[in-house]
Amino acid sequence: WNASSGGRDLRGADWDVCTALEKFGKCTKEGCKWRHDNAEQWEGAWWQLDDEGRYHGWWKEVPAAEECPVSLTPICMLDRPPFELRASGSRVVEPPRPGTRPPPNPIHRFDAEQLAKYLVGSGQFMNPVNRRPLERAEVMALDRATGGAFRVAEAFAGVREVQASGGGRSAATREVAVAARQLFVH
Repeated sequence: WNASSGGRDLRGADWDVCTALEKFGKCTKEGCKWRHDNAEQWEGAWWQLDDEGRYHGWWKEVPAAEECPVSLTPICMLDRPPFELRASGSRVVEPPRPGTRPPPNPIHRFDAEQLAKYLVGSGQFMNPVNRRPLERAEVMALDRATGGAFRVAEAFAGVREVQASGGGRSAATREVAVAARQLFVH
């Protein structure tokens, strides 16, 4: 308890951070005096930046020729940010040796919902562009991007479990595909 702050103890709290920005990713209050960390002023509002330092709506400026490889929808037409997979699978690229350039690690962009449906429906948990097997962290990120609606991580774990028990890839794929059909059809 602290008498100088009206009875509330604010030590360690970010009491000067804009709560609208923290809660909604956007603050539209004109003249807001609260702190807007990791945000950018754009079209009369403060917008939360993503992990890559990009503002909300950045994908709307991607050329129309760049399409989701699964749905063939132009990335700039998506309502939400695209889901991104790195070609090498890792966000961290090995540092280059002195005097050499770092290896390229292209980003493949997808409509998150369409990618989730494709992965669960096919039972093939790999990047559709380069056929690289997906990592657990990637399918968990896809679940977060879709609000867990398609339970991608659960299906991924199911395939891994069947494979580990000696059921093989085809048995695991069949089981996941049957479950996905029941989930999406009924």
